[in-house]
Amino acid sequence: GSASASAFQARFAAIDLVPESHRAKQLSYVVWGSTVGAVTGPNLMQPAGKVAEYFGLPRLVGPYMISAMTLTFASTLIFLFLKPDPYLTARSMRGESGSEKRQIKKALSHIVENPRALFAILAISTGHIAMVTIMVMTPVHMKHVDVTLTIIGLVISIHVLGMYAFSPLVGSLSDRIGRVNTIRIGVVTLLLAAVVAGRAHADDATQLGIGLFLLGLGWSFTLIAGSTFLTESVVPELKTSAQGASDLVMNLSGAFGGAIAGVVIATLSYGWLCALAAIPVSFLGIWSLRIVKAKR
Repeated sequence: GSASASAFQARFAAIDLVPESHRAKQLSYVVWGSTVGAVTGPNLMQPAGKVAEYFGLPRLVGPYMISAMTLTFASTLIFLFLKPDPYLTARSMRGESGSEKRQIKKALSHIVENPRALFAILAISTGHIAMVTIMVMTPVHMKHVDVTLTIIGLVISIHVLGMYAFSPLVGSLSDRIGRVNTIRIGVVTLLLAAVVAGRAHADDATQLGIGLFLLGLGWSFTLIAGSTFLTESVVPELKTSAQGASDLVMNLSGAFGGAIAGVVIATLSYGWLCALAAIPVSFLGIWSLRIVKAKR
């Protein structure tokens, strides 16, 4: 969990010293880097199990060994080469001194009182809750009609591809057409994903794959543009606290979506789940029409 939180925060660290015209693109590179881990990780299960057995350990210990090694390697790289610290350098360039008081409550209050920042954080959390709600129940939906794990895995892999693979293009688009317009594209993509996936039969891997790909792509639009817009909308002294607050809200939204998804599947259906997930996304789209004076 700590590693996941650090990885999410890394996208913000990438833009501390970046001009406004290139922020979204630089942030997107960090998100895109997750593609490597997302694709490589599952394929390391088998060799990792063999490594664990070599040391006389259960096979399922293997992935934890690989995780420990890769996280240690990543931490070492950051410790050795990310110098000087970009955040401290940015503060120094702004003439700030002393340590920032990282107060999540104060940051949340600032966000609530700032329409631009509030829109940004809701774009991030809404895209995340829609993505998690539909994604976590898709394997269950397919397994109800005995679709093989291989096919289910393929559909989820396509979803992950949509989440991360096109991040640099999304970032470049956000820098070119503006954050709010990019979020609107994400809204449309998420709504289309809900329709495509929600109308698919449980054994229609092709349509579900298309729907899940669009779901991941829509999430990418809202996350990258929303994260950049949030950074640009808060006061400098509360920037890091606001960034932490955004991930807190985002992950709480995902946890809520994942929990309620099972209840919806049990009482209604997968189609109803997709329809309900589209409601907050539609609200975000309506709200985006009010943000007409937003800067790029």
